[in-house]
Amino acid sequence: LLGSKAYILFTLHKIISQSLKQLQMLLVEETSQRLLNLYTYERERVSAGSMCESTYRNNARLLLEGDDCFQMEQTYSHGSGELVLAFLPEKEVEEHEGEEDDVEEEEEEEEAD
Repeated sequence: LLGSKAYILFTLHKIISQSLKQLQMLLVEETSQRLLNLYTYERERVSAGSMCESTYRNNARLLLEGDDCFQMEQTYSHGSGELVLAFLPEKEVEEHEGEEDDVEEEEEEEEAD
């Protein structure tokens, strides 16, 4: 019926249907609602352009309870746009673990002396 153009139409259909499914989950899922409320709260709490990313990230991690955290950044300029997705590793946890190891090593050295 559509010939060689059917692949493009099928692909667009899949992208649109998956996007709608994700938007529906955003509206229904409790964790998503809490994250949206956190974002709104942080934006209202500070003046424009001065939102503290590390505070927001830490609060979001508390809400996610160990789930992976991603950053999404949207930029627009002169009729074009860009969407960047990035995985945010748990830097704070890794840094604290390294500090604890250093403290333990120092204590062991003091006991040996």
